[in-house]
Amino acid sequence: MSSDICNFMHVLIIICIILEIFTHLLYNLSSREEAAREGARIVPPEKADNLEKGSLHSDQERSIPEEDSKAAQESSLAKTTMNICIFGASSDRLDPVYFEEANKLGRLIAGAGHVIVFGGGAGGLMGACAKGAQGSGGRLIGIAPRFFDEPGFLLDGCDKFIFTETMAERKEKMFSQSDAYIALPGGIGTMDEFFEVLTLRQLGLVSGAIVLLNTGGFYNPLCHMLQQMADEGFMSGNCLKLISLCRTPEAALEAAVKADGLQGSIRRLEDYTK
Repeated sequence: MSSDICNFMHVLIIICIILEIFTHLLYNLSSREEAAREGARIVPPEKADNLEKGSLHSDQERSIPEEDSKAAQESSLAKTTMNICIFGASSDRLDPVYFEEANKLGRLIAGAGHVIVFGGGAGGLMGACAKGAQGSGGRLIGIAPRFFDEPGFLLDGCDKFIFTETMAERKEKMFSQSDAYIALPGGIGTMDEFFEVLTLRQLGLVSGAIVLLNTGGFYNPLCHMLQQMADEGFMSGNCLKLISLCRTPEAALEAAVKADGLQGSIRRLEDYTK
């Protein structure tokens, strides 16, 4: 009798392992494009406040225009319509400059004909960006867990709204719906989203540019930490090539839509030591 129970348990364990593998394969297939598509690289803004020059190796640098220019908008218009995922703070207790830059980014994305994918919130920087796009005739895809569906919490008027059961499912939907990712300044939720999409990107499980909008030098300390992690061998140096650091909304949008052919994937075992 005990032998039968033991055999039965072994069969259950094997079935669970098979189901886990099958689920992982389905997630990979849900990625909208091949992982070998466009990448970006982390760029230290040489003029950014409090960020030392040369914090990254020279072969990991390229310049992104920091000044306002119509060229960025015009180049965006020439691109195929993209779904651009926005991460950002949900707090309303922030310096007005953060809201102004977030709203401006939303207007630029809408003006370029792209679609914003975001967490569905009406407040904070994610709401400011979405409202900027909405006011300029842009399209929005909101994604939020059902328990956030409270009066005044979610933004009205989204062209499409997807409800999920969990926060993890929310992120999965945001990633699978998007072609590129821009992180506005934010707290632990924004960091969670940024680091998860960066992890998936370096593993080749999602594709597209990953951009940090460095309003007021907000992301300078994070970039120093990432550089130290790479320098001391805690992560692959290739991972740094997947991030663009941009001071202005114009530069952030340009980096999000511009394909530069960088890969940075560490799917191959040997890449872990590069």
